[in-house]
Amino acid sequence: MRTSALRLSVVYAAIFAAALLALVFVIYLITARFIDAEVDTAIERDAAGFLEAYARGGVRTLAAELNLRAENWGRTNAVYLLTDEQGFVLAGNLPAWPTMRRVDGAWVDFEIMVQGAGFQSERPVRAMVLEPGSGLRLMVGTDLSERHALGRRFLVAAGAGSLLVTMLALGIGYRQSQRIFARVADVSRSCAEILGGNLSRRLPVAGAEDEFDTLAVEVNALLARLARTTEILRASLHSAAHDLRSPMHRMRLRMERALAALSVKHRAVF
Repeated sequence: MRTSALRLSVVYAAIFAAALLALVFVIYLITARFIDAEVDTAIERDAAGFLEAYARGGVRTLAAELNLRAENWGRTNAVYLLTDEQGFVLAGNLPAWPTMRRVDGAWVDFEIMVQGAGFQSERPVRAMVLEPGSGLRLMVGTDLSERHALGRRFLVAAGAGSLLVTMLALGIGYRQSQRIFARVADVSRSCAEILGGNLSRRLPVAGAEDEFDTLAVEVNALLARLARTTEILRASLHSAAHDLRSPMHRMRLRMERALAALSVKHRAVF
């Protein structure tokens, strides 16, 4: 985490994961609303058919239609119930009028207990309550347990997929950060050798034609120019030193003779 490349990879992976979760959540909401609308449409369609049956033949025809659909060719997970004005069950697949959990106009939500082989489960139901006439109450609904189970499976699958994609993004980011760190380490070693006096050393060019190669090419061109300038300066200094060797030697001899003469004169005086 000390390298900026790995920190950026983690940040980008976190942003990607957040965006992915937001997208999955939006898709889940849209799908859930679509399914809810489809459920309501199916309930309304069934309710309209029952009201037509009641208009054709009254209570007996409506009860026969309810029992026929409940036992033979009704919708999957459909819930039907018809009661008279005293609350007695006339038809349907519920034993009694349930206790409502939420009421929104004609729409109601409640739970029913379902007995299975050695177990008992509570299932949510959404239904529409109608009053065809003569004190009758008609309930047409759908068991939402499969819809809720589908939603849970979708969330689990979306969560697992998001986690896998996030881990993949982190892995790719880590691999990329290691690649960048290796390139930076090569550049650092080359710079250390150059600073140590090896002016023939050049930065490595991987051939990927990325920003590292572009920088290496520019720096290598600069180093080549510096090397040429250094060679020219070294040659100039060598030439100057060679040219000054004879004058400096003659000057030294003259200074030695002058010092010798001065020493003789000094001894003569004393």
